[in-house]
Amino acid sequence: MNQVNQVFETPEPFRALNPWFSMWLRPRETVRQIMWTKSHSYHWIWLLLVLVGADALLDSASNRDLGDTIPVPLIFIFSFILGPITAAMGWAFFTLLVMLSGKILGGKATFKEVSLATGWGMVPMAWGLLLWIPELILFGESLFMEDLPGLDGIVAVLFLLFFSFVEIVLVVWSLVITVGGVAEVYGFSNLKGLGTCALAALFMAIPTFLLLMLVAVIGLVGMMAV
Repeated sequence: MNQVNQVFETPEPFRALNPWFSMWLRPRETVRQIMWTKSHSYHWIWLLLVLVGADALLDSASNRDLGDTIPVPLIFIFSFILGPITAAMGWAFFTLLVMLSGKILGGKATFKEVSLATGWGMVPMAWGLLLWIPELILFGESLFMEDLPGLDGIVAVLFLLFFSFVEIVLVVWSLVITVGGVAEVYGFSNLKGLGTCALAALFMAIPTFLLLMLVAVIGLVGMMAV
């Protein structure tokens, strides 16, 4: 990092926080240590992207019952190849929007500072990949198929609801600690950090909204032409 945000210019005693664990409850202190020590660079972010991206594509494949048409081993291979790519694109795009939002709100931070904050915010979602171990033990390849043989219907549903609930909690908590990390690199309060991330999310939603509006207009024009 060639230029360090003034927030991190004053050194502080080393705290030996492990970001894989400390980000869960101490995101601001963890990000502050990362900025001070420069000991956790992008090589850990790449690993986070592999884990998060693979988990996201595996979830998508399971929800779409792709195992009925594609061999399950191929689903895993493609998930670990394509997942990190899509995750990296989403992470980079969101980071740019957070930088734009932070600048609008009067903050100053480098791209690397913001990207490390948003990247390490993915820690809970990365741990979510471990949920596939008990899920595969319970359901096997049928996780990717329409039918779930081997377990009583209500029992299977309860297990699936539990795993889905845990996944939702992990995603929400990732958003929470991302807010803390972004607030830290900008020197904002947590509330202003939330505003920064919310503004970035709004910017992300605008293209989707415009696309839906375009589709609706085309559909309306088509109906009127009939």
